[in-house]
Amino acid sequence: VNNGHTVQVDFKNAGGIRFGGKEYELVQLHFHTPSETRIDGKGTPLEMHMVHKDANGNLLVLAVLIKKGKAHAVLENIFAHIPDKINVSHDLDVIDLSRILPTHVGYYAFSGSLTTPPCSENVQWVVLKSPIEVSQKQIDSIHAVMKDNARGSQPLNKRSIISAP
Repeated sequence: VNNGHTVQVDFKNAGGIRFGGKEYELVQLHFHTPSETRIDGKGTPLEMHMVHKDANGNLLVLAVLIKKGKAHAVLENIFAHIPDKINVSHDLDVIDLSRILPTHVGYYAFSGSLTTPPCSENVQWVVLKSPIEVSQKQIDSIHAVMKDNARGSQPLNKRSIISAP
């Protein structure tokens, strides 16, 4: 769906992840251009947020940085179906989520907030260290619909960032 702010893919019974002793179910993924995450002050042209929810409604966002490179076959299935009009949606065939993530899954983890209003706090963030690649054509196709929709960098405010190899 093009919700007017981003391109979002909603999931039902898509599985999930375990982090910090909690089980989180994948509920949706969406994109930001350029990336909202900066590592050593550097961003990427695109970022994907995979939003997960636990049984108590707590959120975990798995952030995947996306750099320019080779075309990404799995994401092409999403990018090829982006609605031009707001609040229009398209059904997609099966998406092999295991083929979206990078092979190296080292990460940074911290407690933060949502990046869109109301910017609710107490969101568990897991930012993968290794980016995935998409082609310039794929970047252009999603940027044509979303334009720049990234929230600017925010201060750490004494948050601790955990790094896992």
